[in-house]
Amino acid sequence: GLRCVILEDRYKSRHDWVNWDLPEKMKFAMLMIKRTIGCVKWGVFMETEEKNQGLSPKEIYKFVSDRIYGQDRAVKAATMLLYNYIHAHKRNILFAGPTGCGKTEIWRVMSRLYPNITIIDSTMLTMQGWSGSFKVRDIFSSMSQEEAEKAIIVFDEFDKFCEPLYGSNGTNYGAAAQNELLKLIEGGQIYFPADKGKPALELDSSGISFVFCGSFERLTDVKTESESSMGFGNKIQKKDAYVQYEKEITVEDLVRYAGIRQEIGGRINQIVQLQGM
Repeated sequence: GLRCVILEDRYKSRHDWVNWDLPEKMKFAMLMIKRTIGCVKWGVFMETEEKNQGLSPKEIYKFVSDRIYGQDRAVKAATMLLYNYIHAHKRNILFAGPTGCGKTEIWRVMSRLYPNITIIDSTMLTMQGWSGSFKVRDIFSSMSQEEAEKAIIVFDEFDKFCEPLYGSNGTNYGAAAQNELLKLIEGGQIYFPADKGKPALELDSSGISFVFCGSFERLTDVKTESESSMGFGNKIQKKDAYVQYEKEITVEDLVRYAGIRQEIGGRINQIVQLQGM
């Protein structure tokens, strides 16, 4: 059954409760409230999981396409990722498209079907030990361990997160930040030590699906300039650079032009390119 907490006689007896002082009563009451809330969240989570098991790709696609204008290929890709994920087939996917094309909105709509989708602003992520309040461990701050291990994490603005960031000593801190994220993406047991009042956290990330969203304008600009310099037609103006989203973006492009680490790029199963609205 659900992992609800049952008051056992290891806690003080009812007679003892009468003799507790007020701080002790308050502490015990707060403990019971927290455990009850945790039990309810777990029950809702399991109920949602069971309900989602019966969703067909057609039902998922219709729900999202009715609420998203265009971007049929991206909606289909998101549909299949969620359907396969619900049936224990994890995949990682990347959405590349210009600002305002709906790449993140697709996942917001999808989260109404599968609430355990979390959208993260990648530009807010900082490494453990760095200044900044949002660390990798904080991605899971509002989740139970069970929810965290069954999550779909969407990294918005991921292209900006991957841009090189050099310190005065020449160190590429952008690469170091990706390295910390890679530990999560690789899958397996992850341990986050207690930090500034936040309790230690341990979870198995091997069941988490990752979605990377970004405009990747630097990649499209560089590719455009590279092709123009090699004589492939007239140089495309920057305002027309969205034309590049029609041309295939490969993992090699992500590594070479977008600064994504090879180890992360190698774990991206599908790249979906969206057009401007």
